[in-house]
Amino acid sequence: MTHLTRPNSLSVVLNHPDDLARLPWAAAFARRSRLPLTLMHVVDPLTSREHPDNAEILAQDMLSLAASSALLKGLDVQTHLLEGSSEVVLPEYATANPNSVLMLVGGDHGTFARSLLGRGMDNVIRKLTSPILYLPPGLGGELAMERVVIGFDRSEISRSIVELARSLAASESLQVTVVEVFEPGDVKADVFTAISPTFEPDRIVMRGRPGPSLLAAARVRDVGLIAVGSHGWGRASGVHLGSTARWLSQHADRPLLIVPAAGSQASP
Repeated sequence: MTHLTRPNSLSVVLNHPDDLARLPWAAAFARRSRLPLTLMHVVDPLTSREHPDNAEILAQDMLSLAASSALLKGLDVQTHLLEGSSEVVLPEYATANPNSVLMLVGGDHGTFARSLLGRGMDNVIRKLTSPILYLPPGLGGELAMERVVIGFDRSEISRSIVELARSLAASESLQVTVVEVFEPGDVKADVFTAISPTFEPDRIVMRGRPGPSLLAAARVRDVGLIAVGSHGWGRASGVHLGSTARWLSQHADRPLLIVPAAGSQASP
């Protein structure tokens, strides 16, 4: 069985002033998980309205302002600029920092955020080699990490995500609910009809579409985190959790942890 190494840092992409609205959540998460925090900005010369030199200066000052926040007092905080297309430089950064969780903030502001939620987000998910924690628009500063739902598709990576979720929550008492969803077509019609739904505190088995079913389970169980793999293998139709991660990145109303199979490695 594959194990996931506990992350050793948290890297937060802040590309717009609106992203700072999620800074309280990021700070609380870093403090609870006992991880150093890197505040990052991606400067894309092709989409920026500023001269490249000026764009870097403005971005660095914005990061320095964020780093001066009282919310980050006592944390190990660094700032880091990336230059280039987000679809390219974020996977490169993840590869160079394999034990860092990359936190992405969603929203409707600007090209960068739209790329994360659209085609760009798809590419980022496919290329990443370390976990990402996606914060949806409208998320407040409250940190509720007592409960988590985990998408399960019988792939090796989905079996080990619970270890990572527990380590990030810094709680052995984290209440985990594993959710296994059977889609029409996953199995023969008679088997699909005969499946007995299960709705236990730690395990849900149901029929439906994975993305909507996981989000519904998260809302019903009032969890603080949804966790899925990005390359899980479905029973019949190929990559199951990959498409689920993409759907949830556009519809989830709570933090989403996406764990790529390529980022799994043996624990020390």
